[in-house]
Amino acid sequence: MITVSSALKGELQPLFEYFKIKNKINIEGGSLYIVNDKLHLLRCGVGGARCLKSLSAYFKAYATDGLINIGTAGIIRQGIEPGEIFSIVKIYGRKNKKKYELQDDGDFYKASLLSVDEPLTDIELRNEYFGRYGIDLVDMEAWYCAQLADEHKIKFISWKIASDYADSNTQEDFLKNYKWLTQKLARNIIPMLSKRLVK
Repeated sequence: MITVSSALKGELQPLFEYFKIKNKINIEGGSLYIVNDKLHLLRCGVGGARCLKSLSAYFKAYATDGLINIGTAGIIRQGIEPGEIFSIVKIYGRKNKKKYELQDDGDFYKASLLSVDEPLTDIELRNEYFGRYGIDLVDMEAWYCAQLADEHKIKFISWKIASDYADSNTQEDFLKNYKWLTQKLARNIIPMLSKRLVK
């Protein structure tokens, strides 16, 4: 079985519509949507603490063979544009020394990512993170998903779509682009999910 997780319900909404999902199960601050016995969709909530809480509860209740974290991510490296989709191959945590290197599944451009505790809207801080880590993208949950997957010996993949430039316009850009970004991400990952489900 495969579990797809995201921070926000809106990031999963196009998948709800595709798989015709209507019912949810509340799970420790998150929401679980069961497609069938091969695919679960899990909204974990924003930030590391909420992600850890809901994912930990999920892993206690359900056995899964793989965790795929999807969603939006802010842009750190110059040259990346909103709407580009990436397979994350390296994840850093801002408050954690351990980094996770993920297997390249070969479906998207490769990228590195830093998980932070608050939305990144400061250009100087963005540039500092780039100088320190050399990363491409920033989010708030992927490192914590990787941590739990590693602890439970579950294969972990992360697919992210670039959403904004991690600057003072982040919130405005995110809200303006959110719907088409999540729809584009879903269009691209549904065929890849289907391939994995028939294996």
